Amino acid sequence: MKNLALLHFADLHVSEKERDYSMSILNEIINAASSCDAIVIAGDLFDSFSDMSALWKPVMGLFASYDRPVIYCAGNHEYLEKGKHSFSEFLPADNVFFVSEPGLSVISPDSLDTEFVVLPFYPGDSSFDAAAVPDFSGKKRVFVSHGTLGGMYEFFSNEDDFAVISPSVLEAVSADYAALGHIHSAFYQKKDGCVLCYPGSSRVWRKGESGKRSCMRVSLGTSVEVERVFLDEAGEWKELSVIAGADDIFSLADTDLSLSDYLTIRLDGIMDNMQAASEFKKKIEELFAGRVRKLDIDDNVDYLSKMSEYRIVKLFLKKMDDIKDKYDKDTWNRALLKGLLELKQELSQ
Repeated sequence: MKNLALLHFADLHVSEKERDYSMSILNEIINAASSCDAIVIAGDLFDSFSDMSALWKPVMGLFASYDRPVIYCAGNHEYLEKGKHSFSEFLPADNVFFVSEPGLSVISPDSLDTEFVVLPFYPGDSSFDAAAVPDFSGKKRVFVSHGTLGGMYEFFSNEDDFAVISPSVLEAVSADYAALGHIHSAFYQKKDGCVLCYPGSSRVWRKGESGKRSCMRVSLGTSVEVERVFLDEAGEWKELSVIAGADDIFSLADTDLSLSDYLTIRLDGIMDNMQAASEFKKKIEELFAGRVRKLDIDDNVDYLSKMSEYRIVKLFLKKMDDIKDKYDKDTWNRALLKGLLELKQELSQ
């Protein structure tokens, strides 16, 4: 029995709003699967049912160019905005096995000596019929599902608790590999003879998703080997701390960024008025315009009228500027912010 090579990904959240970005990642994933026997999608391929309706044809067009099986399990985002519509409205490409019906389904592509036991997300129901689990056939077995594995991974998950996979499912299926989705952080471990794997989100979907995005290349033979494949097109989430009115924002121009990155600027400090803060934020927006995919400014600025005109404030800022090169930026920023807040408190009395 030859080794089986899979490309496992999840949580790409293809959307009409960010069509070019998400489709470029999907194209990179399919190219990465060129040496694999099949692709496994563990849910949330689309960001919503509306996005699924808008982009189903181009997505299926990409999968049709991949001449091997694609196993696609519905996730909770496929149900967003679904209303009374049905998944039967969508015709998959010939090589795509789309599983959305509640309960366990078994997919055994003719070209593979492998069976995929699939449990898609279904609103309000994570149950399964143990009788639906096939008897052991001697084939490699892959379990595919979307949700947080109950009793094991809740502390890793930032997701809603309604998508929970019962551990009893894994026990009943007795798979060699569990291709899971829903948790946006990547990790895997072996438990009771099965390698459990979350590849993490394939794109930066929200702020706080730090680190490179990835999918997993899996080899199933006498053992299971998992290799993380990083996705360049996904970019990264990055955060910069800026002290309003004190930092030289033009020094931020050297920040290593790509057009796919999601950048959050944490803006702290004290300024004379809201207009001064608004002008400062506008400079930041102009500095990073066209350099990142998305820019958020978390505004935590406080105000004290004419604070910048106080002699003690000017002396403090000069002293801090004189020692700036002696400390790392984060330490210096924290000291500067602490000093400004204490000065504001004294000057406000």
